[in-house]
Amino acid sequence: MPTSPIAPGTASPIPRIQIEATRARTAARTERTSFASALRSGADVVLRGVEIGATVVAGPLVGAAVRGGRTALTAGPLTGGDAGEQSSIDQMRALQEESQSFNMQYLALQEEVQQENRRFSTLSNVLKAKHETARSAIGNIRS
Repeated sequence: MPTSPIAPGTASPIPRIQIEATRARTAARTERTSFASALRSGADVVLRGVEIGATVVAGPLVGAAVRGGRTALTAGPLTGGDAGEQSSIDQMRALQEESQSFNMQYLALQEEVQQENRRFSTLSNVLKAKHETARSAIGNIRS
């Protein structure tokens, strides 16, 4: 089926459709932001959510660690280009050292949680054995 353009002001083949001339876009211009500020604000939002989740799930120690990383990341300058190349490398090293520190804190926290889990399991097993012994003794008295 061949198609042809419809000029403005001509009658439409479908009576309910009106054909108007093309108009210029009237959408408001948005303020331009730099990539660094967009990255910083995005990281702040993500890390704020991680901080809340870590505080709820893993406890206040991990929440504090994430909070420190979020503060360092969002407050520090994000630079680039030839002039700031050395400072970018220094920032990268500092972030890697901080990441390593956080990983060690997280590992220590995992070990504490595992140790607490082992203690809970041991106590649970002891209490279960005590209960079963008492139950067996009561059953022997009744019979």
